[in-house]
Amino acid sequence: MDPVELRDFEIRIDEWLTQGYAIIADEIEGQIRLTVHYVPRSGEAESEPEQEFWPLVPELVGLLERNGIPVTRSIVGL
Repeated sequence: MDPVELRDFEIRIDEWLTQGYAIIADEIEGQIRLTVHYVPRSGEAESEPEQEFWPLVPELVGLLERNGIPVTRSIVGL
């Protein structure tokens, strides 16, 4: 993966985590599906979860895991 592109992904993860977002990562059909949801503090408004699809490459899996976000594998058809 291009280092500049990887850095862009890293910046997004850092911003979400710093701002108090919860992130769930699933492997879906050869991609990483990120579900990003703001965890409101007392008195703050709740937000709708957002989803993004990122390429399933070792660099991004490692980035997520280093930030405490394991990539779970979905079992389709059960």
